[in-house]
Amino acid sequence: MSRVLCGGLDKQTYSCRVWQLNGYGCVHSVATISYLNIDVGSYVDPMFFGAIYQNTYKFHTKGMNGSNMWPSTEFIPPQPPLKRKMPGRPKVNRRKDPGEKTTRHIVLKVGKKILCSVCKKVGHNKVTCPQVERFEKLKVKRNRSTTKGGNE
Repeated sequence: MSRVLCGGLDKQTYSCRVWQLNGYGCVHSVATISYLNIDVGSYVDPMFFGAIYQNTYKFHTKGMNGSNMWPSTEFIPPQPPLKRKMPGRPKVNRRKDPGEKTTRHIVLKVGKKILCSVCKKVGHNKVTCPQVERFEKLKVKRNRSTTKGGNE
């Protein structure tokens, strides 16, 4: 079977390096192979074939029921690392997954009745309540001679 080899197809490499890392071609390489009318399966690493995959898991291994079945040793058991304070201000909100919505939930007050906390009547709040005694602010006049700059 003769193959027409293009660029990195003969070396099974591509500029995005997915082929070298995973053992199978990236979208770009599969598109190139399909464009050249070559069987894409001939470029897949044999590790991904079904028979080899089944051979990997054909032997049954038994697990241990718990740490009481572990063989004892003379070594000191490992301890968890010491807690240390991380630099910077701690995060208050949890880190959201990229798939989660980032839109904010907004609560509108349209259609709600305002209730006064002083007289418990509907239609106003404690700032505009008629039962609360209000004092008018005194307006203070400033002397021009006492302002900055002083002398005229």
